[in-house]
Amino acid sequence: MKLRAIELTNLRRFAGRRAVLSDLGDGITVLSEPNEFGKSTFFDALHALFFERHRSSRAPVKALQPHAGGAPEVAVEIESTQGRFRIHKRFLSRAQARITDAQGRLIAQEDEAEAWIDRLLDGGLAGPSGLLWVRQGLLGLEPEGNSAADRQDRDRNLGTRRDLLSSVAGEIDMMTGGRRMDAVLDRVGQEMARLATATGRPRAGGEWQRAIEEAERLSRAETEARDKAARLSGDLARRSEVTRMLARVTDPEAARARQAALTQAEEAHQAARKHADRLAQAERDLTLARMAETTARQQIDQTRQLSDRVTQARETLRLAEARAVAARD
Repeated sequence: MKLRAIELTNLRRFAGRRAVLSDLGDGITVLSEPNEFGKSTFFDALHALFFERHRSSRAPVKALQPHAGGAPEVAVEIESTQGRFRIHKRFLSRAQARITDAQGRLIAQEDEAEAWIDRLLDGGLAGPSGLLWVRQGLLGLEPEGNSAADRQDRDRNLGTRRDLLSSVAGEIDMMTGGRRMDAVLDRVGQEMARLATATGRPRAGGEWQRAIEEAERLSRAETEARDKAARLSGDLARRSEVTRMLARVTDPEAARARQAALTQAEEAHQAARKHADRLAQAERDLTLARMAETTARQQIDQTRQLSDRVTQARETLRLAEARAVAARD
């Protein structure tokens, strides 16, 4: 079995978030991050996925729950001789276990999924348990209880782990001591001399120097590409706007609507012109009426003046007639 990806959801410091390790290859995978980054969380989650039932509420499972609460979820992608599969478990709240294949088809769920995992691990330490112990301690893999059988199982498991540690220690000792280590150091020195000077600077014409120059060239090209992309983005936006305008212009329904609006506007324009003509005629009539009014007022003034003169003449005539009568008398 080969582990290809690990996905955590709502575990410990990843409360309300997802954390993913993907593209795990066939070689050795090293997790190197500062303390409290979450490395141990991934290994504890792996242990829970393979060795805890999805309905379990034991301490190792509860320890995965963040302070904010919720249901922790763990999923892995594995590759075996039967193909590639995804194992997913949800603990504590609405517990769930599912096995799906590479196409997303459901292979097993709930208790059947647990049995599938048991078969995958071959019923004991034949899975990743030994490696989990090397990284994280015993992790609760030992049988609980004080019976003779439980003690015997614990002793056998511990012996297996000691054998594993002895093998690993032997490999490390063989690599870090003697002529092999000297050869490795000599090879490292040769490679360093090929790449760098004695002062640790890139050697002129060397791969390191060429890599730096290539990185600078690519950085300049990236800047130019970004500027060009920004210009092209603006051009595409304008093109999209023009395309939308063209679509509105060439759309038959829109053309009919524009024609109807144009006809309506022309009719309104004709009505406005007629109204303007009537308004102009009314203004001319008003001007003539005002002129006639002015003339009439002038004539009225003249008539009043004549009337006053007639009244004065009548009074003069009356006085003259009175004097004439008096003269005759």
